[in-house]
Amino acid sequence: MQQLAADWVKTAEDQGTVLSSHCAFCTQWCSKEKGGIKNHIRRMHPDLWKHKDDVNRRLKKHYRLRSPSMAGKAEPPKTTEAEEEIGDMFSHHLNPRARAREEAEPAEDSRKWHKPSNKGGKGQTWGREWNRWAGWKEKTDQPNGALTQTVNPEELWEIVALLTRLCLRHEDTEAAVRVDSSFMLYLDTRGSLSITRQLFDISADWKAKKEAGQCNQSLRTTLIISMLSHMRRLMETALEDDNRPTMEKRGWVTKVNPPSWAYMVYNPETEAQEVDAKRPPLPHADIKAAIHRIFELITVENMLHKFHATRPMAEKYQSEVLPMILMVSNRGPLADELRSCLVKLCDNACMRLIGARMRQDRLKRQPLAVKLSEVAANLLDQTNPGKAKAKSSGDNKGGSEKEAEQEELK
Repeated sequence: MQQLAADWVKTAEDQGTVLSSHCAFCTQWCSKEKGGIKNHIRRMHPDLWKHKDDVNRRLKKHYRLRSPSMAGKAEPPKTTEAEEEIGDMFSHHLNPRARAREEAEPAEDSRKWHKPSNKGGKGQTWGREWNRWAGWKEKTDQPNGALTQTVNPEELWEIVALLTRLCLRHEDTEAAVRVDSSFMLYLDTRGSLSITRQLFDISADWKAKKEAGQCNQSLRTTLIISMLSHMRRLMETALEDDNRPTMEKRGWVTKVNPPSWAYMVYNPETEAQEVDAKRPPLPHADIKAAIHRIFELITVENMLHKFHATRPMAEKYQSEVLPMILMVSNRGPLADELRSCLVKLCDNACMRLIGARMRQDRLKRQPLAVKLSEVAANLLDQTNPGKAKAKSSGDNKGGSEKEAEQEELK
């Protein structure tokens, strides 16, 4: 018992052969034909059997017991504290067998909306809202409170135009900042490789555990570690002898050893992704090292700023792609190292294992800002006399002046 208390892992390694056929609690020999150790403990030691999940989780997590080749070695496991915590709590969402068991068990969906118990329900809420707006209308209908009597419509249009210009200038400045610190991920919402449903389940589970005080990591950290951990496991599976020929046929993995993952590029002619011949493939070991370093750096304070979808996450989506924004810090050597690790994953074929594509953000306006500039184009022209005057004078210029201007611009 003293040896067991001092180093239980060493005891398990030394007594592994004996413990595989004898009960560790009563030393009784257990026949494999009758169910072996598990069946014996379940029947004879039910008070201990209830702890099986916690024991299995701890055994599988320990690197010396997980891999026999590591027995006796003192190297620390290649996992971070955040990765272990998130893996213990949320890895079952990315395990097909565990998901199948959960879906087979009938349970009430906590996200389902429940009708209020009070009578009237929605009608009472609508009545309160209507009364509030009616009261506001009565105030504005009064002569002293009319908006048109205090604010000139032309002044209002001028204010809207100024706010629009200010928003667009702010967007242009922010776009320049996003180039150095932001990434875009595009996740497929359909197909066997998609993980959008799993990320939604992890998000819902995280909220429940966070309210109960069981989770210490932020949602953005939880999502990115869950996603990349799942991708890393799929990378190992893809390199197995049965699966590697398929990866090589798609061009994702090189045929030579040690294996490397190719970079992909979009071909507008074929409208499909193909291997980028201009970029050398990234070795498998380098990708694993980059993922491990990402897990270490994103837990540093103020290092990971954003990681969320551009629309509310759901079980199903009408669109085929779910865009996600990833923003990191751009100050300091650690931030530079984190960005370089993320750049390695951009446009790499390993991201296709989870139905994703990742790229650096570009110097352009967001779709909402582009829509704003299009809708407000006429308003901005009408409220900018200088531009209208320049346009009018330009239309009245002779051909010689226009040619001189074009020559000067050249």
